[in-house]
Amino acid sequence: MEHRRYRLSWARTAVICGVLGIAATGSIVAAHNTGSEAVITACKHRVTGLVRIVPKASACLRNEVVVTWNVHGVPGVPGLPGEPGVPGPQGEPGEPGAPGAPGPQGEQGVQGEQGLPGTALADVTDLSGIGCDTGRPDDEVVLVTVAANGEISMRCVPVPGDVKINELYLFGEERYIELYNAGSSTVDMDGWRIVIADRANATTILDLDVAALGPGEYAVAGIADVEIDLFGGGVRLEDADGALMDAAGWEIDGMPFGDAPFGFYELGPVNLSSLSYQAVGRIPDGNDTGNNAVDFTVGLTPTPGQPNTV
Repeated sequence: MEHRRYRLSWARTAVICGVLGIAATGSIVAAHNTGSEAVITACKHRVTGLVRIVPKASACLRNEVVVTWNVHGVPGVPGLPGEPGVPGPQGEPGEPGAPGAPGPQGEQGVQGEQGLPGTALADVTDLSGIGCDTGRPDDEVVLVTVAANGEISMRCVPVPGDVKINELYLFGEERYIELYNAGSSTVDMDGWRIVIADRANATTILDLDVAALGPGEYAVAGIADVEIDLFGGGVRLEDADGALMDAAGWEIDGMPFGDAPFGFYELGPVNLSSLSYQAVGRIPDGNDTGNNAVDFTVGLTPTPGQPNTV
């Protein structure tokens, strides 16, 4: 009985040692199965059951059985998806992408319906006031004039303002330029000026001391200190931005003011050949057809700041 207990105890011990041998050789397993090796090889004693890890099957003895197992088992079933994480902060805007290539041209659209007939002109002068552009800095409109002989003239001129150069007196120490507001509203004239030119295009600038001019009001600017060329000259009225508001020019027969820069008279200058210590002015006040030779009457009694009369 004691002998059997001894052998039974020895067998159990062998099994236990075999198990401990596997556990104790874990580091050896790792040492022999690094890198790309996927199978562990061992030798199991046929009698004692002890197991030892070997680098290859040929290392097992005759009284040992080769045992192998995988380093990695078969993948398990994927787990359930986790809860969504908290959204992260918004990223910085990316750089704009390069423009895409132009798309193909679309098909031609359906032709629209014919428009209504236009309104016929009652008179050719009805074309006056239509916008036009000659490249000058001022806003411009079409001006149509019809001469006494029926000749029609069509020009592109600056948009006429409400304030007009209404009367000129060019003699002696009392000479002046009169302005008149022919419009229906007050005009802000802060910063406005008068530019006076002679036949040689020499100019004198006179700043106006007028803040505003109401409808039907007059403003008189004395020009006693300005040399006036009676044989040919002109006056240009400009706003604070230098835009042309009005112009009036004069000449004497045989000495035309034709070489002056644009903006010192409208279409034709006034002829002063028969003038002597008299004024020239618009009749009625503010009358403006775009032609100084037609709009200004020569030989008026000077009436600064008052309506012009023949």
